[in-house]
Amino acid sequence: MATYVNDLRLKEIATGDESGTWGTSTNTNLELIAEAFSFGTEAISTNAGTHTTTIADGSTDPGRSIYLQYTGTLNSTCTITIGPNTVSKLWFIENATSGSQSIIIKQGSGATVTIANGQVKAIYSDGAGSGGAMVDAFQDLSIPDLFIDDDLTFTSDSAVITFGADGDTTLTHTDGSGLTLNSTNKIMFNDASQFIQGSSATVLALGATDEIDLTATAIDVNGTMDVSGALTGTSATFGGITGSGSGTLKVKSNSSHHAIALEENSGNEAYSLGVEADGSLIFANSGSEAVRFDDSSNVGIGMTPVTALDINRATGSASYARVGNGGNVQAYIGVAGDNLPVLGSFTNHALRMTVNAAEVARFDTSGNFGVGTSSPAQKIHAQGTSGTTIIAERTGSNAGFSGIYGSNNPAVVWGGSSDSLRFAQMDDTSFTNFTERMRLTSGGDLLFAQTSGSAADVGHIMQTNGVMFHTASERAVMFLRRNNTDGTILQFRKNGTSVGTISTNANSLPSDRNFKNNISYDFALGLDFVTSLKPVTYNYKIDDAGAPVMSGLIAQDVEESLSAAGVEKNSMTLLQHVPTDDEEQSDYEMDYLKLVPVLIKSIQEQQKIITALETRIKTLENN
Repeated sequence: MATYVNDLRLKEIATGDESGTWGTSTNTNLELIAEAFSFGTEAISTNAGTHTTTIADGSTDPGRSIYLQYTGTLNSTCTITIGPNTVSKLWFIENATSGSQSIIIKQGSGATVTIANGQVKAIYSDGAGSGGAMVDAFQDLSIPDLFIDDDLTFTSDSAVITFGADGDTTLTHTDGSGLTLNSTNKIMFNDASQFIQGSSATVLALGATDEIDLTATAIDVNGTMDVSGALTGTSATFGGITGSGSGTLKVKSNSSHHAIALEENSGNEAYSLGVEADGSLIFANSGSEAVRFDDSSNVGIGMTPVTALDINRATGSASYARVGNGGNVQAYIGVAGDNLPVLGSFTNHALRMTVNAAEVARFDTSGNFGVGTSSPAQKIHAQGTSGTTIIAERTGSNAGFSGIYGSNNPAVVWGGSSDSLRFAQMDDTSFTNFTERMRLTSGGDLLFAQTSGSAADVGHIMQTNGVMFHTASERAVMFLRRNNTDGTILQFRKNGTSVGTISTNANSLPSDRNFKNNISYDFALGLDFVTSLKPVTYNYKIDDAGAPVMSGLIAQDVEESLSAAGVEKNSMTLLQHVPTDDEEQSDYEMDYLKLVPVLIKSIQEQQKIITALETRIKTLENN
């Protein structure tokens, strides 16, 4: 029987086996030997913490390849076991996974090798079975010469580069600090006479045979500078200063009108002071004029003055004049970076405007603006003792519009062509794109969600005569809700007297004897009237198609029965005939609730008949 006990897991044919097929097996083994020198790749399951690669017996497998690349997405370190644990073999293994995680390569319970994300390591297994170990093949690698075409990275936070056969010179990396050259060794240039050396724990020496040339815009010396030789400079730096016989120090301007040059200690800012031929005193910053005092005592900051004080900066730069009183109160006037004038306070104090030394308006620290009041309660608060307090008017295009602007869509109020007062919500501030929400007509009617004033249109109308219309499309028109307890939901009144209620558990009409007059027990309608009625089923013409049928009476039929009973037309609230000219409206109105007394009277009459019949039956039975 064939075995696969070799390190490449090739098929080893037993003596006498595979007569006629050994060539095929041999060719497969040759292909697998070639595979052992190839590139292979194997994917790790997403976010797997462990993974196993087992070299297949006698068949192709990426684990056999000398260069083995692992791919997949990880969210933590993944431990990869390569088997069988008896295989002793060399790999170049690449961690090509996503997620910036390391992989750990192991064989048995022995040593492992960690490969950081994006790195490749040469690793060999010792094939020691259950105790098998993985070894970094390049640990302590000795290289005669090494050529590096790209980056060289030392990943240790304490890496040491050692030079010399005896290791006399070292360069040590200290995490977060830098590199340290050991002892008092030097970094030399050209020869031993040009060097940088830490000659002691507190002294850094720079050495050169002739000259050390420092080229920089500034040299910052934070301590005492001891110059044992001569310190020289150009006339532009040290010259041009003379003393007169009276002891006055005179500084003459150069051709650029700069007599004294001053520099900030870092050398980043250079200032100069000079006098021009017209007598103006000039302060310059880095060669550009900053402040000018002319011979008329005008002051210009950033410009030639034409008034007592002129301040100017380049377009887009903020420019302010600030005034303070030493008590942390600072006011300013100027132009902001958006090229708009600004008047305000740099401190948390109200801004007051006065006329003839008397306050007329104020912005408080909350941004509220008050006219005629020093304590504005809202964003705009106008207070007056007589006449009109606020007038808002727009002229020209869209005359009559007045806007109220919020953080989202602004609102607009305007008077329409018919002197109506309209309220709208706008999409912008152009007064062209808006939706009207409410209107107060010149006749005093109030319209919500509509503008026509017609009850046929969806919306709400409140008329000055007290009539209200509420119209909705394909939904309930009004919802009346009472929370928490039972009781009246809607009450009907004539003048100040309740004439009916709708409650959570009853619909009621007032029935107190003391509430009524013209009371008569001579009730003409009874059983005869009821038996003359003609109950029917029907639908209203305005019902939706397929609506359920209703049951009831026809008003004209009831009118005939009432007339037969001697009841005059429209003399009872049970049935009222109110002719209209509208064919879509009913000319009759019937109150079915008023049939209840009729039915009671009918039952009473019927009961008398039943009682009389029962008496006759008993008499006949006794005889």
